[in-house]
Amino acid sequence: GEVDLAGRGYDIAIEVDAKLGANHISQSLATTRFHVCGSPSYFDEYGKPKNPEDLENHKTLLFSQNGQVRPWCFVRDGQQMNMRLTPKWYSNSGEALLKASRLGVGLAYMPSYSVMDPINKGSLLTVLDDWSQRDVDIELIHLQKRNLPAKIEYFIEFIVERFANFQDLSASDHKLVDITPA
Repeated sequence: GEVDLAGRGYDIAIEVDAKLGANHISQSLATTRFHVCGSPSYFDEYGKPKNPEDLENHKTLLFSQNGQVRPWCFVRDGQQMNMRLTPKWYSNSGEALLKASRLGVGLAYMPSYSVMDPINKGSLLTVLDDWSQRDVDIELIHLQKRNLPAKIEYFIEFIVERFANFQDLSASDHKLVDITPA
């Protein structure tokens, strides 16, 4: 669904791959890449998908927001493939999806910043890395107003500065590194 800060009672938000509502302004802070990942125990039991179509035969864990589930997107040889999967389980919490994936419940489609630590520790593995998964913006969003309150302007400035040293999370080498702002 669309971001509606006023309707949710917020002044500002940081969203991944946001769809803006009317009267909203966004500023890209960084880019992240999504990865299909699962636990070693899941892959031991069910095997690894060889291509995106194989995902239809796997247990998938999908992110749902406002009752809408977004497709998993892949690109190869210039052609985009959007996979609309039937989930084993879905949640509006990335944390819950990450935990379920680590516990072997199924495969999740997660942004780099969420999965870098478990991948580096070996509790999650990525698959379909030869298919380019979708790169998306991490965006700062606020309502479009002529005169923003000073606290909002200062907060925007603070966040933009914090993200200035963020590494490009969509880098093509799949070795994930800590990108937490200093």
